Amino acid sequence: MKDLRRTLPGLLVSLLLALGVGVSCSSSVEPPPTLLLHDWEGYMPEAVLAAFTQETGVGVELVTVVVIENRFIPNLVRNGLLVPLDHSKLPNFKNISLNFRNLMYDPGNRYTAPYSWGTTGLLVRPDLVEGPVKHWADLWDPRYSGKTSIWRGQMREVMGLVLKSLGYSEQLWQQFKQGLEPAQTGG
Repeated sequence: MKDLRRTLPGLLVSLLLALGVGVSCSSSVEPPPTLLLHDWEGYMPEAVLAAFTQETGVGVELVTVVVIENRFIPNLVRNGLLVPLDHSKLPNFKNISLNFRNLMYDPGNRYTAPYSWGTTGLLVRPDLVEGPVKHWADLWDPRYSGKTSIWRGQMREVMGLVLKSLGYSEQLWQQFKQGLEPAQTGG
């Protein structure tokens, strides 16, 4: 028992030091780390950020990121509302596919970096329609009158699919996708 009393304090101190619990002998104290969170303002509730900091000891600095549809970029540039990117601070930009660089709305990617990409699809319930629906033009087939639905708020995509389904040229289709809007044409 006498040996245990002598060795127990040494074991406890060794255990605490191994676990990182102890008093630092260093005169400088490192500040706690801070996480930079890039997100839309308001997407992450302040209570969640505070709880994260309380639980981990890691502070969170919210940096607002703005995600803008490509059709708005030319007007924002013309009006001086965007600042050119410093590509020296974007080392991973080289990993972005060439398909998404140097696009019509921002030649040379002076102001933008691609964030996401998607496509518009045609959904069909084959148990509710006669025959296959394979093309956008099929939406205008009289057999489907009153049985189709197109989402609201996506005028650009809807107008684009109408142009494509009516057989307009790929060039017109590309111009339309790059930002032709009634507000810009006076319509």
